[in-house]
Amino acid sequence: MHTRDFFSGIERIIGESNFAFCCRVLICILRIPFSEFADKLTLVVAEIFFENGCYPAALRYAESVRGPRYLEDAVYLSSWIRYKSDGFAKGWPRYPGGLFDPKGLEYDQPNAATVYIENANKPDELIRCLGFRPWTPTVTSPKPIFIWYDCASSLGGETLATLLLLRFKRQFQVKLILVADPRLLEVVRTNFPLDEVYAKGKNLAEFRQRCDNYLLARDVLMYVIQSESDFAELQKETLKLAGSPNQLASSHRPQVAFSWKTTNLKQGFYRNLPIEKLAKLFAKFDCDYHSAQHAVKTESITLLKGILGDRIHFDTIHPSGTAEDIARALAAMDLVITIDNSVLHIAGAFGVPTIALLSVPAYWAWPMEGKSSRFYHSVQLIHQKKPREWDDVLAELTPILAQLRVRQRPIR
Repeated sequence: MHTRDFFSGIERIIGESNFAFCCRVLICILRIPFSEFADKLTLVVAEIFFENGCYPAALRYAESVRGPRYLEDAVYLSSWIRYKSDGFAKGWPRYPGGLFDPKGLEYDQPNAATVYIENANKPDELIRCLGFRPWTPTVTSPKPIFIWYDCASSLGGETLATLLLLRFKRQFQVKLILVADPRLLEVVRTNFPLDEVYAKGKNLAEFRQRCDNYLLARDVLMYVIQSESDFAELQKETLKLAGSPNQLASSHRPQVAFSWKTTNLKQGFYRNLPIEKLAKLFAKFDCDYHSAQHAVKTESITLLKGILGDRIHFDTIHPSGTAEDIARALAAMDLVITIDNSVLHIAGAFGVPTIALLSVPAYWAWPMEGKSSRFYHSVQLIHQKKPREWDDVLAELTPILAQLRVRQRPIR
């Protein structure tokens, strides 16, 4: 059993207020002889309160972490909590955490013949080996801006960044050199036909003379969204497919793609939706259902086939494929129903009608209330009222399925 699971169980048994009191006493006792363990425990408690939507308590614990080992995690969690608790979702977003800080880095390897980024989130080599400086709107260099996709292995995050970059280019009228995840290359090349696009893993030394400035893909957000009204402009943007949507066999039934879990184990603790509940709801409506779920277990396949019969399809969408592959399959659907994962971002960025089933806590980008996703005009949000309780969410989804009809799909 993980430490967090153990303490979560205790919290459910003794209640929130008693749990908070006991944790304060235990942490105070451990702080002197076992400071590092006390910090770990403090961070675990902060995460438990955060996952239960108790943002003020979560912030108190996260800010009390003192030692260097867990400080970065605590700062990241604290910034996320602040955006959620201080009305961030009612204002406009900044990306929480600030994972890459260029301060203190110097251009100390000017003759490096090979330059590779070792850490996607902290691309020190952009400064140390290439001599790039951060781009700001005051930069006047005529050279292209070097765009590094710094969302690690998050295909959803990189898809959102691509949409933001589309708006960024339109707004600032600049030339770009974009270096992205290989799974995203076709999408980026299609939507930035006048710019250069490369896959991560390339030797970057050649760009030393070609660029002066870099911009991390996630940091584009701060330049594109600076006021509430900027969301309306962003929602005018939609990514384009390289080809037409996939063609499905003719059917009188609406076609629904769905996904119910994330492959991120930590986030899955609160984001994942029990598939049996969703399947039983689907069974009430005459639709064809297409799994967009990555790594479906055998027992889930058996369960879905048992409940939905010949209306469930597992070979239409290939979630391990490229973003273009997934987008073409989703664009053939009448509706996408998904929790918060890469399917949501890909469907939204390409303008596919989508219902997002959001947990408590939800991803930093989503408003805490209301149906608008702000980032994607085609996405409608349904929020949990309490952590890990999905009945109200499925009840709100029910009339949407009841009214679903086959739509006229645009040729992209």
